[in-house]
Amino acid sequence: MVVPTKRNIQYDYIKGIAIFLVIYGHTISHIDIGQTSWWENPIYMFIYMFHMPLFIFSVW
Repeated sequence: MVVPTKRNIQYDYIKGIAIFLVIYGHTISHIDIGQTSWWENPIYMFIYMFHMPLFIFSVW
């Protein structure tokens, strides 16, 4: 018999934030903000520093 474990809801919140950051980061890359390149956007660079590792470690 498999004993169900308690679900840690904090991981679900972290995963939700990471999913939002992935969507937001992809959206920023398609918005023209007047700079020469979307990669130079500081918000985009900040999000892309940690959003995928955050998502992977929240699933793990």
